[in-house]
Amino acid sequence: MTQMNQDWTHRYNLQFDASIEPSESLRSRIYREFKRGTMTVIEAKKIRSVLHMASPKVNESVDLAGGLQLNFQSESLVAVKSVTSYYYALRTLAHAWAWAGNFLVKAADGSSSLMMDLTTALAYCDKAMQDTFAFGQGSLAWLERNDLLTRGKMATYIRRGYTAAGASHEAIRETHLEWRSPATMMPVVDPQSARTKRPAEESEFPAVPEAQPRKRAIKADNFRTVSQIKGGARLCKPYNDGRGCTDRHCTAVHSCDVKMPNGQACLSKKHTRLSHPANNKE
Repeated sequence: MTQMNQDWTHRYNLQFDASIEPSESLRSRIYREFKRGTMTVIEAKKIRSVLHMASPKVNESVDLAGGLQLNFQSESLVAVKSVTSYYYALRTLAHAWAWAGNFLVKAADGSSSLMMDLTTALAYCDKAMQDTFAFGQGSLAWLERNDLLTRGKMATYIRRGYTAAGASHEAIRETHLEWRSPATMMPVVDPQSARTKRPAEESEFPAVPEAQPRKRAIKADNFRTVSQIKGGARLCKPYNDGRGCTDRHCTAVHSCDVKMPNGQACLSKKHTRLSHPANNKE
């Protein structure tokens, strides 16, 4: 531990606030895993900082027969109730990654690189936070789902011999579509309660006029579409379904994705799926 702290000071010479400084147990665990070429996907509520470890513990007791009493400390979990608190948990984990990964790993070609550098670790946290508000509508559940998925794939790549930094890049590339998928904010409706709803409540939601864009979207929904064209390029769905593509770095093809009778995509750049001629439908 002393040698690792000296190496950290020599390379970065950084100190973090106690709220995002990883605990010694967390750093030691990740260091042992990195040395073995493994990684565990730790839930955000179990990512403990120095400040959290210094907080008072919760003591519980159980009365036993014969007047005996068993006292023990219950496991203290981090309260993750918002996207911000989840982000700070990821920051704590990123600092532990960089501290534990501050050693050189030799590749097959003879070159050496760090197991995990601080820049790559922090970039993952910042990207997760940015995508949550850009595509996930600030949903905590959306962030947690995509984060666990990405770190799960990262663990797989580490077991294949990748450095933690290289595994992070590969995992982010592989989960690109999941981080770009919008969060579903529709409320869950019980089918039984929906059948017993009074007709008077239906009048609270007026019918959408035919001139509204959503009426055109319903027509467009009847088209069969193509997701991928020859060569592996993907067609941009937000561009076609009326949401509009807001990603300045989008690599998908911005062309009409309606499936033609010959099985190929329309690929017209003059219109989208919403304005595709109805007589050209498959």
